[in-house]
Amino acid sequence: MRSKGMNTVRWLLAICFLSWLVACGSLVSCLNSGFVSVACGGGGGYGGNDHSSMPQPTAPSAEGLWTGITPTGRTVGGLVLDDASYWVFYTARDNPSVLAGLVQGTGTSHSGSFGSSNTRDFNLEGTGILAATMSGGYVPNKSFHGTIAYFNGDTENFTSTYDAKSESTPNLNLV
Repeated sequence: MRSKGMNTVRWLLAICFLSWLVACGSLVSCLNSGFVSVACGGGGGYGGNDHSSMPQPTAPSAEGLWTGITPTGRTVGGLVLDDASYWVFYTARDNPSVLAGLVQGTGTSHSGSFGSSNTRDFNLEGTGILAATMSGGYVPNKSFHGTIAYFNGDTENFTSTYDAKSESTPNLNLV
C-alpha cells in the first residue's frame, strides 16, 4: 500500500522536472531533438534554444571493407578508410586467384554518393599506371557500386557488398 506522502513526492518531482525542461529552453524543442538530457538547451535561461554545443549527427560514409565483382569477371576487394582514402584490388578476368592490379585514390562520400577525381590504376597486366575518376553510390554497411572512368575513354564497373569483418577488433595473437 502506497502512502499519500509518497504520491506527493512523485508529483513534486514530476513538476520540478517539467519546470526544469521549460527553463532549459523549451519542452517542445527538447522533445523534437529526439532526446531529453541534461545538455538540453545548451546552457541557460528561459528560451535558450542554442543546440550548437550538442553533438551533431554525421552522415554515414562509404567507409569499410567491400568485396565484389565486375561484369568482366574480375573479383574486387576494396577498403575505404575514414580519411577518405581507398584501395581496390582486382584480379585477372575470370581468374580470381591472379592479382591484376590496384586502384587507389582519395574520394568523398556523402548521402549515398561517392566520387574521386584522383584515381590511379596500378595495372599489373601491362598497361602501367592509368589516371581515372571514380563515381558511384553506396548504402552504408550494405552495398557499394561504382564506375571507374579512365582518361583514355575506357570504363570499368563493379558491384560489391559490405564485409562486416572491418568492424571486428584485430587479434594480435593470430598474427
